[in-house]
Amino acid sequence: MSELSPRYRPLLKQSVAMQAVLILASACAMDGGASIVGATAGLVLFWIVVLFLIRRHPESPSRLDVLIIRFGPLALVALGWIAGRMMTVLRR
Repeated sequence: MSELSPRYRPLLKQSVAMQAVLILASACAMDGGASIVGATAGLVLFWIVVLFLIRRHPESPSRLDVLIIRFGPLALVALGWIAGRMMTVLRR
């Protein structure tokens, strides 16, 4: 297997930091846990995608790979948060 590109390291650190903030914000929502469940599902999906991208381009990430790894947590957690809010509304 090939060596992992050093370009991935700052992207992964940024993603982990962003995810910590997003999970904390989701955990603080007073919605019966729907936001944290949605955010967690989004983050699990994000890491599956990241592992696929790294496996696909281990030595040199494409521009799209960099974009997805850098901003992917925001998009997937936002989708998870929306799904959590929808679950809360539909339960009523």
